[in-house]
Amino acid sequence: MSKKQIAILIIAVAVAVAAASVGTAYVVVTGNSELALDGAGDEFTASARIDGLLPGQSSTSEYKAHAPADAVFTILLSGGASDDLGRYLDVTVSVNGNALYSGNYLSCRGVIFTADVSGDFTFSITYSLPQSVGNSAQGKECSVTARCTLHEKTSG
Repeated sequence: MSKKQIAILIIAVAVAVAAASVGTAYVVVTGNSELALDGAGDEFTASARIDGLLPGQSSTSEYKAHAPADAVFTILLSGGASDDLGRYLDVTVSVNGNALYSGNYLSCRGVIFTADVSGDFTFSITYSLPQSVGNSAQGKECSVTARCTLHEKTSG
């Protein structure tokens, strides 16, 4: 490899690393990288610290799950407050790409959302700041916890 090719490769790697870190730096999610839920009675908790999110930006955390039979998936979001970023934050909670909720975070905090599921499915949480927020959210942050459960579906 010539010196010019090596220099171009180094620059390309540096740009890719910088771009990746810019896109993910504002939300730190801890959670299970395998199946988040794998059967009735399973529970899963994921915490996200949202900070540095700019107006017009969003970040999505997606998880895989499996229900061996017909089941009910529940998700409850908690944390955040009216004096932190939670006041400005929008959230979309989806199961298999279908939104269970999309709107202001504080309006859905503490509400249990449910969806009927069976077999393999995904669920996601998207955090975003509306473009209209402007500078009022600057320097604010919040933490959100998602508590998810898979319940056996009862007939009747």
